[in-house]
Amino acid sequence: MALEEPSVIAACSALAKIIGEKGSGFICQSTPPVMIAQIQIAEITDFADAQYKIKVNKKAIIAEANQFCENMVKRGGGVEDIRVR
Repeated sequence: MALEEPSVIAACSALAKIIGEKGSGFICQSTPPVMIAQIQIAEITDFADAQYKIKVNKKAIIAEANQFCENMVKRGGGVEDIRVR
């Protein structure tokens, strides 16, 4: 479940507790967590050159970005890839 509405989460939690106590339970599966971010770079006059520079400096850009989320990196997350469109 991916949502942030507290009342929905509370209602589902209460129902799951009742089913856990009186019912047969649940069988569940999930995918690994995935988070995607997008960055827009405006006013580029030479798109091919910008794309080339990002690809050539990909490792350095990822390393720089991960300095700002060290706790996420310690838990196995952080910036892992850059895709240029």
